[in-house]
Amino acid sequence: MELPPPVRRASIRDSDPSMLTDPAGVNPLAQRRLTGLEAAAAILGLQLQLFEIRTASALSGAFKAIDRARVEALLVRPDPNVLEPHRPR
Repeated sequence: MELPPPVRRASIRDSDPSMLTDPAGVNPLAQRRLTGLEAAAAILGLQLQLFEIRTASALSGAFKAIDRARVEALLVRPDPNVLEPHRPR
């Protein structure tokens, strides 16, 4: 399996890659991408660490968990159900 371009370019140290996601809002295409990211991480001997949010109000708790986990880099999947309420109008 060939790694996708973003993973090939990533400089990964000792931490697992992390992603902020809303599992209820994952459409079939996004689910395939997530599966691909998990597979790519596994090839590198890493595990994709998911931080789940279902509502905008859950962001604060998710970021506290991310901070406790000492995440070095975070992939945020665009999710209008969660991120739209924070967009400046």
